This record gives sequence, C-alpha cells and structure tokens, in this order.
Amino acid sequence: MNLHALRIFTNVAKLGGITAAANKMLLSQPAVTIQIRKLESEIGAKLIEGKGRGIQLTPEGKFLYEQGMRLFYLEAQIDDKLGKFLAKEEKIHIASSYIPINYILPPIIAAYKLANPRVEFIVSLGNVKSVEEQVLSYEVDLGFVVQNKIGHPDLRFEKIVDIPF
Repeated sequence: MNLHALRIFTNVAKLGGITAAANKMLLSQPAVTIQIRKLESEIGAKLIEGKGRGIQLTPEGKFLYEQGMRLFYLEAQIDDKLGKFLAKEEKIHIASSYIPINYILPPIIAAYKLANPRVEFIVSLGNVKSVEEQVLSYEVDLGFVVQNKIGHPDLRFEKIVDIPF
C-alpha cells in the first residue's frame, strides 16, 4: 500500500474534504484526487463519496481512515520515543481506570522509579472504554483496568492481581 496516498486520504477524511486537505498539505486538488483514486484502485474499494461540498466515508473508507490514523500516530510515537531514547530520556504513558490508578499502580510505580530514577510516568484516569481506546490508538504504552469480561482481539490482557470484593 502506498503510504503517501494513505497519508493524503487520512487528511481528506480528517478535514472532511479534498480542498481542505490539498490546502493543508500544499498540494493541488487534482493531485489529491488522483492519489485517492489510485489508492481506491489499489485496494479495490471505493473509499469516499461526494456529499454536498464535502465528502462522506464509505464503510471501507472509515475502516482505512481509523487504521491509517493508528499507523501515523504510531509513526509519530516512534519518532518521539527514538528522540527521547537518543537523549537518554524515558517516559511511560499509562491509562488506567479508577481502582488501579488509586490502589494498585502507586506501589508498582514507586518501586520501578527507585530502580529507574530517570523514568518519568505520565498516568491518566479514564473509564474502561477510554483506556481501551487509548491503548488501541497507541496514545499510551500501557493500560490498566479492573474487569474480567473484556477482550479486544488486538489487545493482550494479563491478570496482575486479584482484588477481593
């Protein structure tokens, strides 16, 4: 798959139109349209449909947009982490639901910080769904939730502690 065309497509989808994406990416409208058509031809599916002055994503387009955004967010994270790695900095981003953030993570983070003082933790609180979404979109490195009946096919779950209720 042509990543340049995918990047153009994700910008069109995010901005809601070819003109807006062309302006943002400093490309001509015909160049953007050509890249979208080439991507559709390569994939074998229509990705966008005209809707008034904007566009509407087909189901295939919506899927490709979501996956493209994940890919490009991961690319940005790699660049960021590599820069920090080369500068000998490390940050660990964690998303957590209420119980782990208040009762389980503090001693784990404290023990890790004692052994690795240069590591900085950034912890955000959310519900189970938001933690899952942040992990799936690569916004965080780790997610912690207290629930036993979840299981997204793209995620690996591990039980770290039993909590008596």
